[in-house]
Amino acid sequence: TSADKKRAGSQFSHFVSYGFRSSEIDDVDEFRALEGAGDAADGFILRVGLDKSPWEEIKQIDHLVNARQTRAVVNIRLASENPAAENADDQLNANQISEALVAGFAVNNVDVFLDTFMDVDRGYFPRHGLFDRRFNPRPTSFIFQHLNSFMAGHKGEVSLVARHTNAFGAVCSFKAGARECSLLLPSGQSSTDLLPLIDPSSIIRKSGCCQWANLESGELINVSWQKNKASEGIILEPMLASIWPSLLIFD
Repeated sequence: TSADKKRAGSQFSHFVSYGFRSSEIDDVDEFRALEGAGDAADGFILRVGLDKSPWEEIKQIDHLVNARQTRAVVNIRLASENPAAENADDQLNANQISEALVAGFAVNNVDVFLDTFMDVDRGYFPRHGLFDRRFNPRPTSFIFQHLNSFMAGHKGEVSLVARHTNAFGAVCSFKAGARECSLLLPSGQSSTDLLPLIDPSSIIRKSGCCQWANLESGELINVSWQKNKASEGIILEPMLASIWPSLLIFD
């Protein structure tokens, strides 16, 4: 519940969600210490709030459950902590869903659950989902479809490398089999502002060719890249951009 949430003056927003926070793992351990607990529970539900990085949280939760030889279902909340505040930010939702999807493919004992699938436009916690109330797809639904197709279709294991942020968003680097990939997650700005966050040293080469996947449209374009000698990161030719999550695939 919101019992442990810091209050702002006299205001108090009561909400109920399901799932422990990763910081509440001691409560899980307290239950597991009870006689018969191992027979009563096959795993545990943890949650990731809208203000947290699913990439980082799922990595931590995977470590926690592996150390305890159990399983977890992670609830990715797309709702605000304030039950009266609407979350209609499709770009933020797309970024959260993209992080959660890639991280979910990299772990073995953690299943990822998205809340919510379809818009909730009235009552408590109004929020956008992957589809609106008339079941029209939102951009997040196409992003989920195209990114999931790539992740499910590659050969080899997925390993998370690093997540870097700047004022314009985040870049999540990971390996999908033999491929080096960078997930670009812009925050209100074009994805070109995120190119300084890509570390070319992790790709070994100083230049080469890669594919740029527009995850909203599904378009896949061959581009060339080289290390940016004037600053950090890389330069793409042609320079492509999107306000939605996109994916660079280095073969």
